[in-house]
Amino acid sequence: MTTALAREFLQTYPTPEALTTLTARQWQRWARGRRVSAARIGALWAVLHQPQLPVPAHVVRAKARLMQSLVEQLTPVVTAVAQYRTAIDDFFARMPAAQWARTLPIGKHGITAPTLWARLGDAPGRWESFRHLQAQAGAVP
Repeated sequence: MTTALAREFLQTYPTPEALTTLTARQWQRWARGRRVSAARIGALWAVLHQPQLPVPAHVVRAKARLMQSLVEQLTPVVTAVAQYRTAIDDFFARMPAAQWARTLPIGKHGITAPTLWARLGDAPGRWESFRHLQAQAGAVP
């Protein structure tokens, strides 16, 4: 549920029955309309056509309604988180230390420069050297 594509797909095809009516041509048209790469279209099509366990119709109806409700509730949350992230990035960009902090080799593991800065704090005299900071972080003894 981390991607808009997944949320939109679940809203369009909320039940296994709705998915069984999906043809390869319809799937390709739907996915291309959302700018999905050809390789990913093929990979996702293979996943969509894996065998599914049979589920009683009354359970499918109830769970499909629950899923749609949860997706509807998740949409404004995702929007709010994106707005917060933008506000944090904008705030951080105005800080004097932002220019050099963005040169740090971070971001590959989900940590952004503003997040790191928030964890470290903005007291420049707190550490005597970079080794002291590394020791505080637990990277070195």
